[in-house]
Amino acid sequence: WSNDASDREWSIYALGQIDSGMNESLALHALTDPDPAVQVQGARALRLFHTQAAIQALLTTSAKPGDLGLEATVSLAKLEPNSDPVHQAVLRVAAAMPKASPSERIAGARLLGLLGGSAESELAKLLKDPDPRVRRSAAYAYRKSEPLKTADALIHCVQTDPDIEVRRTACETIAERSLASCIPALRSVAFGKDLRLSRIAVNALARIGHPDCISALVPLSKGTDPQVARVAAIGQMNISIGRAEIYFPLIDKLFADTESPSGEARTAAARHLSFLVGPRSVASLRQLTLDENATVRVAAMEALNVQLGRRRASSTILIHPLPSWEDY
Repeated sequence: WSNDASDREWSIYALGQIDSGMNESLALHALTDPDPAVQVQGARALRLFHTQAAIQALLTTSAKPGDLGLEATVSLAKLEPNSDPVHQAVLRVAAAMPKASPSERIAGARLLGLLGGSAESELAKLLKDPDPRVRRSAAYAYRKSEPLKTADALIHCVQTDPDIEVRRTACETIAERSLASCIPALRSVAFGKDLRLSRIAVNALARIGHPDCISALVPLSKGTDPQVARVAAIGQMNISIGRAEIYFPLIDKLFADTESPSGEARTAAARHLSFLVGPRSVASLRQLTLDENATVRVAAMEALNVQLGRRRASSTILIHPLPSWEDY
């Protein structure tokens, strides 16, 4: 009830996080506020209340132009995703997208993602929008799109989008949805020349959790970039757990590589052993700390510190090691 519109906007936003009848009445009242930003917050808050009054108010508001109509349609789609009014609203949103402002296209992407397969083709168009903020919103919206008919638009985005943050969002969406069809695209990006993109892609490969990712993660774990190698090693371990046909050959190969004539193989084995807890791993790592190759020795010492429960610290900071089985 403040005279300051910004106070009313933030109070409606906060009340919209708590589901109660009183807050529903306040959100309904916010739709009549003279300030447009407060009206938008009221439309967002109403998505918590699956009541006839809220749905009717959102139906009326969804026909209004601009951000308010879009936010009301997004809230309505969360409450009644399969209703005819929502699908009619989608058609209106899709028709308005070419002439809409960037903020309206961002809200439109969120709406199209909520409506899934029926709006997927329109969502794919937004992945080619000239504004990177819109493309990023569209890539994120694919996380909510059910059912997902095809991931071709996401694959194209991962491989060609000029904005790295859009690619990052697309990779995170692929990882969250565990889209195995995107593994070849992620692999090509992970082995590319751009280190930033390689790190993003290897993170996605490690999170997907599909056995087909291992063929890409194995060589990546032996690469020169420590971050890529570490994530690839963790990904292999996580994917192999619970899959005996993958896990045991991987462990056998790992310990065999500690005695390999290749320094790169011994370094990669040391990095992997930091995630395999047990006395055999510790014994192998201690042996590698005496290796003739300095890179192998450093990797083994860092892995041994992890095994013993310690973390890397600068020379001016001492961190007491956490308890481990070797303390007893």
